[in-house]
Amino acid sequence: DGKVLKFKANWDDSEALYGDVRKLTVYYFLADDTLEVTEDYAVNAGRDPFPSFARRRKCVKPAGKFENKNASLSFAKPEQEYYTDEDLYVGAVLNVFGRSITLVSCDKFTK
Repeated sequence: DGKVLKFKANWDDSEALYGDVRKLTVYYFLADDTLEVTEDYAVNAGRDPFPSFARRRKCVKPAGKFENKNASLSFAKPEQEYYTDEDLYVGAVLNVFGRSITLVSCDKFTK
């Protein structure tokens, strides 16, 4: 299909030891509703060259409160909500694997 929404994003990791604000690119593939997040490195950043922050996959929206699914007495799978294109806009905050990612800009096609 080839239709991809592209956003520039920030992840503020400054609370961690030696942490800082990381620059990311978020790709949303309209064909199958999947997300991919890559890290944008500055020249001579001193970081290992592993730009893949989160591989392409459906990304689950976080539920209201954490529940230990292993301690549940029910065998029914809980329904999960996934991020869609309606959830993505400049200023939105996504929770990707426990990290709050703020979308700061988008490309021409995405507008």
